[in-house]
Amino acid sequence: MKRKITLIALLAVLSSAAFANERDDIRYIDELYKNRNYKVAVMELESFLEKYPTSRRIKDIQLRLAKTYFLEKDYEKSKKYFDIVLINHKPRRSELEEINLYQVKNTAHLKKFEEAGKYLQNIPRGREYDEAVFALGLAYYNAAEYNKAQGEFTKLLTSKGDKYSQAILYLALSSYNNSQYVRSIVYLDEYYNGNEKDKNYPLMNYIYGSCYFKMDDMSKAEGYFKEVVEKYPDNIYATRSQLSLLSIYREQRNEAAMVETLTALEGTSGAAAGYKIMAEYSANKGDYAGAAEYYSKIPAESRDDHSKYGYSFSLYRKGDKEGALKSFGELKGTEFESEYLYYTALINYEAKRYGDVLTLKPEVEKAELKSSYRENINSIIANSAYEIEDYTTAREYYLKVYKKTYQKDELYRVIIADSKLGDLEDLDIRFTEYKKTFVKDQQYRRDIYLAAGAAYYNGGQVEKAKAAYAEYLKSNRDTEISENMVGILLNERDYEGMERYLKMQDRSPENTYLLGIAAFGKQDYSAAEGYFKSAAASSDKEIAEKGAYNLVRTYSRIEENDKTVEAADEYIAAGYTANKGNVVDRKALAYFRMGEYEKSRKIYEELSAIESFKEYALFQVGETYFNERSYDEAVTAYGAAYMANPKGEYAEDSRYWEINALKAQGKDEETLEKIGGFLTEYPKSGYRNNLLLFNAEIYAQSGSSREALDSYKKLYEESEDAQVKERALENLVKLSYDEGLLEDSRGWSEKLADDEAKVYWSALIHEKNGEVNLAHQEYEKLLESEGYGDRAAYNLATYYYGQENLEEAQKYYRMVEASGDSFYKDTAVFQLGVIAEKNGDNNAALRNYTKVSLLYKDSPLREGAIIKTASTYEKLGDEAEAMNTYREFVGEFNSSQYTDFAYEKLISLNLKNEDANEAKVYYVKLGERSPEKSKKYDEYFNKGE
Repeated sequence: MKRKITLIALLAVLSSAAFANERDDIRYIDELYKNRNYKVAVMELESFLEKYPTSRRIKDIQLRLAKTYFLEKDYEKSKKYFDIVLINHKPRRSELEEINLYQVKNTAHLKKFEEAGKYLQNIPRGREYDEAVFALGLAYYNAAEYNKAQGEFTKLLTSKGDKYSQAILYLALSSYNNSQYVRSIVYLDEYYNGNEKDKNYPLMNYIYGSCYFKMDDMSKAEGYFKEVVEKYPDNIYATRSQLSLLSIYREQRNEAAMVETLTALEGTSGAAAGYKIMAEYSANKGDYAGAAEYYSKIPAESRDDHSKYGYSFSLYRKGDKEGALKSFGELKGTEFESEYLYYTALINYEAKRYGDVLTLKPEVEKAELKSSYRENINSIIANSAYEIEDYTTAREYYLKVYKKTYQKDELYRVIIADSKLGDLEDLDIRFTEYKKTFVKDQQYRRDIYLAAGAAYYNGGQVEKAKAAYAEYLKSNRDTEISENMVGILLNERDYEGMERYLKMQDRSPENTYLLGIAAFGKQDYSAAEGYFKSAAASSDKEIAEKGAYNLVRTYSRIEENDKTVEAADEYIAAGYTANKGNVVDRKALAYFRMGEYEKSRKIYEELSAIESFKEYALFQVGETYFNERSYDEAVTAYGAAYMANPKGEYAEDSRYWEINALKAQGKDEETLEKIGGFLTEYPKSGYRNNLLLFNAEIYAQSGSSREALDSYKKLYEESEDAQVKERALENLVKLSYDEGLLEDSRGWSEKLADDEAKVYWSALIHEKNGEVNLAHQEYEKLLESEGYGDRAAYNLATYYYGQENLEEAQKYYRMVEASGDSFYKDTAVFQLGVIAEKNGDNNAALRNYTKVSLLYKDSPLREGAIIKTASTYEKLGDEAEAMNTYREFVGEFNSSQYTDFAYEKLISLNLKNEDANEAKVYYVKLGERSPEKSKKYDEYFNKGE
């Protein structure tokens, strides 16, 4: 029993202690409220709820906490605790109305308007209801939802309660902000005529003025604003009215009133706004210096981003670009980021700080720029990159602008960048796009075609360059593009095309000169002469010099040597120096061609004094000696040319022609020695094959067949020239054959490229080996050959003639006769005459002998053919023709092996015809030539003495 009493007593003590603590906490909280220390009070209230969760004061604490959070404007927590009270407790009716009123205000502040409407429905009409409606209307008003605000404030018009006047005022304000100025004035009139004692006259008149201002009734607006200023000078709306007056005077361009009003604003909270209005006014009328001054008066703490931008822009426009650059920098990261980047780029670009412009690239890429600024900034970056020859960046940014605008200006710049980069692949795309999209453009057309053509040409795509220029010139005339086209055609030696485009241009000295070049290239030297003469007469000294020089070239090319000398003298007399060395050379060459080697040589000796011509001139001195066959002097001159510069351009030629001069003199040993030295000094010389041939020829002519064979073999093995190798093989085959080295000859012949030549040599070798049948089989294969048919037929005919098989011989000789220009044709015709004579067909014999004598003037058989013709006439009994033929013979051949025979025939035939006088003439001539032969006629011609 004692234990129970003790426990109860303990609980009572503890309960009493807890109650005492709770009471102390409440007292402490009350003190905090008395001292308006709501923040600490809130913390203590929260702590109380944790410490005393079962306290009978819990609802009061929660209500107190909710109201305190409301006072502290923590509307979320305020709402939370009011909701807790509504859920966990049963508030009294008066409490419930108060809670719903607070919840309307909380949710209105939190812009949870729909939820606020629900709380409002729980409040019966009366004072709390009007307060809640007003609070909701005010929240809508502050949220700029003026229609909804008007809806709420209108509800208060019927109750005529405490909030009526304020509702009327806010209806006026809402209407004003909703641009319903007449309605606003109606509400203001109602407010003005109302019963409320403490009306807000400054605000009311300010709104009146603002409405009339918006309605362009400046006179009434000015009156209301002035009333506020005059009657309520210390009111905030007095300042605002001054600003409105400033705006009115700005619209009226009443600068004196503006200055007066601004002076009144100085030192007030409206001064900054006043300076801004004045600055904007000054800027709008183009007074950027004044604008900058007003902007500079705005205190830093009052200078918003708009003012900073206005100040920066004004500095830029008044010419203080460095100041503007610094000022624009303050707009970085603001709503004027686009303007900051644009003007920073522009100012640096205008100052030619192109590198500084390019440093903005990362910022530009990251920024969300206004589209117009982005395009302009990209253009500035592109232009800056272009200026410092960063064509890759330039093209990238020009392309960005183009893909937004698709304007020809940007495409033009992309094409120019492509041309600078030499990016022909992209140039193809853009150039084609330009031609398809901007067909009628004339602004950039010339420059684009010019740039594209140059890029194609520099990139090695000459045909595309020509096509671009040609396309432009189809419908336009342009000197520079024509000149570029002409330059390409000149390099390609397309002189026809060059002339065509030159004739499309206006005639000028340069054009005339180039027409001369075109005519020269076409080998129309007569036209070239005319053009160059005209150019030489030009007042333009440069063109005149070119014309005079090319006139010399023209005469030299067509080998009009006298005119070459004359034109060269005129060039020199004119005092021209640009091509003097070449002109003097042409003059010397003209004398050389005329065979006046001494004059030519004298000029070349003078020309050798010019260092750049020294080697060439000395070499040409050697040429003059060589061509007049003064070989010793030629050897000396070529040696001097070599020694002038043993590593020079003409050293090798000098050595080669020195060898030729020695060879021409028959100095074989010295020639062979020089050839050896040359091949050592110039192992890869282009003359190597010729010199190896010289070697072989010298050995062959001197009978040194073995050395000749070795030389031809070396030439065959070393040469890479197919023709030279074939020539060496031919000599190896023939020389081996001539030396009786038939197997060697056969081996070499099998390497010949010409299959018919192989067969021919096979036949010769078989024939020399006595293998007649095999030889004839090979010859038969060649009878239809164009190159070897006549040789095969001739060899077969010769064989059968030797075997006295005249029929077969005649058959093959006739094949030779029927061939084209055969080397054996004269022999074949002669032999056909012999065979006919042997067969007793003297008429056929006469025809063949006569044919040889008449058609083959250079044939070694012609003398015999004429004698045979005469003797055949004798056989035919026509002694008169026989005598005429003998007379013709001795008249043409007075030292032939047949001359004595012809004289004797003429003596005997004249004696036979009893013409002793003519006979004696030939007797005397025979005696002069062959006394022994004439003795047989002494008795006849001396018997009468």
